[in-house]
Amino acid sequence: MRVANFVIKKVYARFVSQTAQPVYKVGCEFEGDEKLAMLELSIYKNYVEVFGAFQMADADLMTFGMSPEMLSEYVHGLPDKPNKSKLVTSWGLQKDGLFIMANAAFDTAIGLLLRIEQTEWAVWAKTFTADPVHAIPEEAFPRMVFMPLHCKYAVGFKLINEICPQMFLNNYWPALAVLAGQILGMYYPFLQRARPAAARAARSSTSRATTAPASPRRQRWPRA
Repeated sequence: MRVANFVIKKVYARFVSQTAQPVYKVGCEFEGDEKLAMLELSIYKNYVEVFGAFQMADADLMTFGMSPEMLSEYVHGLPDKPNKSKLVTSWGLQKDGLFIMANAAFDTAIGLLLRIEQTEWAVWAKTFTADPVHAIPEEAFPRMVFMPLHCKYAVGFKLINEICPQMFLNNYWPALAVLAGQILGMYYPFLQRARPAAARAARSSTSRATTAPASPRRQRWPRA
């Protein structure tokens, strides 16, 4: 019995979250072309919702009486499923120390900017656009703005030499001290992680100094 006009060939990703149902990203072959669909297998209650899920992915994908149980059994039976990815349900700092926006992630442990694909996390727009309480349109997702090095220098130069003097007037130097303290605070965790290595280097140099052969002492002659 034919239940669809396409064939699900592969599961490209599996997204899991503590606050959302698992989501599967599958590749569907339709007349020689591949079309991608995002499936929430655990929420479908009847064949109409299964039909709607594929129609939301592409209007060419049609099912004919495919039940949720049938779809779930088929997808779970596909071989070579990828490792699970964590689904982002809130922007900003995550439990593993990654600061995630819609277009990039910042690893606070190593201080590197990463693509979302380089992490264990994944962003699915429907998580936020279909939220019944705080729906966010996709164009309003928070994103990181990447600045070339010469632009960063220009912004810093203008901030220190033009904006701060005009804003703080005779409080310019105290304000500059606060700014320097804030910048140092941003890098403080990295400085803390460097301290054990520096302490080990200091101890090794001290041990080398203590084990070095002592210089011969001058012989004291008795006084007459």
